[in-house]
Amino acid sequence: MSVCGCIGPANVNVRILNEDYDTIDFDTVVDIVGISIMSMNAPRAYEISAGFRRRGVPVIAGGFHATLAPDEVLEHFDAVCVGDCEKVVVRMIEDLREGRLRGIYSDEVPDLGALPQLNRKLGRGGRCSTLTPFRRPEGARTSVSSAP
Repeated sequence: MSVCGCIGPANVNVRILNEDYDTIDFDTVVDIVGISIMSMNAPRAYEISAGFRRRGVPVIAGGFHATLAPDEVLEHFDAVCVGDCEKVVVRMIEDLREGRLRGIYSDEVPDLGALPQLNRKLGRGGRCSTLTPFRRPEGARTSVSSAP
């Protein structure tokens, strides 16, 4: 599980965790948690969200599953980003600061040439990828996504 790879306003400190490598500290002091969800890890994303929300931390979601099933995801999160987060996450953070985080956020299809580059230095060891090495029972299938 990893948080959204896009960056919000310049005055926001971002830390990227990947549960395959990092331990999630539910007692860490944060203003907000963002989780990128693929359908295969939605149940775990819902558990993580519940853990932070019980402690009063707002949790936002994005990713493929959030885009495909925003109403379902909203049952477990304070807000959901539908589609690309590059512009939407700024609005979400502004709304959080104003105490009015609202349901589902979406944006027009962005001009891909104008999007900011992913800051891969935020990930562990200066790398950020959802390609995760792990052992599966022989013959088991899994989905893998990665960015160069």
